[in-house]
Amino acid sequence: MALPLRYLDSAGAEMSAKTPIGGLRLPATPSPPVETPLPARAGRVGRSVAFALLCHRTMELRHLRYFVAVAEELHFTRAADRLNMSQPPLSQRIMELERELQVMLFERTRRRVELTAGGRHFLECVREVLARLDAGVEAVRQIARNETGQLVIGWEPLVELGSAPRVIQEVLRQYPDLRIQVRTLATTDLVRALHDGRIDAAFMSPPEPEDDLMVHVLAREPLLAVLPDGHRLANHAPIRASELAAECQVRLAPHVAPALSRCIAALWAREGVEPVTGLEVDTPLSMLRLVGKGAGVALVPAIATGVPDCVCRPLAGQASHVETALVVARANASPSLRPLVCIATGAPAGQRVRAA
Repeated sequence: MALPLRYLDSAGAEMSAKTPIGGLRLPATPSPPVETPLPARAGRVGRSVAFALLCHRTMELRHLRYFVAVAEELHFTRAADRLNMSQPPLSQRIMELERELQVMLFERTRRRVELTAGGRHFLECVREVLARLDAGVEAVRQIARNETGQLVIGWEPLVELGSAPRVIQEVLRQYPDLRIQVRTLATTDLVRALHDGRIDAAFMSPPEPEDDLMVHVLAREPLLAVLPDGHRLANHAPIRASELAAECQVRLAPHVAPALSRCIAALWAREGVEPVTGLEVDTPLSMLRLVGKGAGVALVPAIATGVPDCVCRPLAGQASHVETALVVARANASPSLRPLVCIATGAPAGQRVRAA
């Protein structure tokens, strides 16, 4: 069954077909669409929309990336967090995109957000266009990296508290002509960047097994309790997790550190308790500063030690661990990658390293 076009004004309200849009007046009575079998129609629509996006003169690339984030999260607030922006401007940009397309991309209610049929087709087209664009940009950068000895490394926010900075420092000491860029990304974004070739390697929690990724596990750290100086449990060691359940838990958002979030959730489940209150932040520095100021307590891997105004104490009972790995794409043939892998894993430069 053919989908009717729906038009939106600046407030997101539906307009008449006679309403001018962008200085143009639409036909008062559009011609009825000709029915086409769905698979054939979807293929033609996908190809035509992809081509139109590549040639479009006014559609902004950032709006397409905003649309993909909302379409993948199906939640405007989570998508805004992922894009490091506030929610109202994101909603406004999506409405502007819908007005430009003259098609509703999302069905919105107070409880949920869902893609329309047109939105699902558009998502496939946008992903194809962005993948082509990113691949083209990275192909040029790859040429430059091979000529200048450049390495692009990604890491999760929590990793920068551990040994990864020391690994990079040692790489630069041994290879002073190597140029290194470091990008902080969420776990899912790191995996996408590895697949797309936008980064050469990633320090992160081990992702789900994939044939085209090599995962070198570098560390397996137990969880520690981070308390403010002068806390009632500051002189206790070890501390039972249940003793912390009544405290305000300062924690990283799950999309920032998913492995840590899963580890902490498993710990609470094993202890049979649930924290009373929580304070969610999006950077490790914010988390540790809040703990140091007495806003609450935190559970972090043992990599986070020597924190100002805080004390770290081991947890009693069965230890919970968080792993850190160096992940690279098997297809990446950059000559600059081997020094990083060898130094991070401790393998001799001439020895072939093996993934864990």
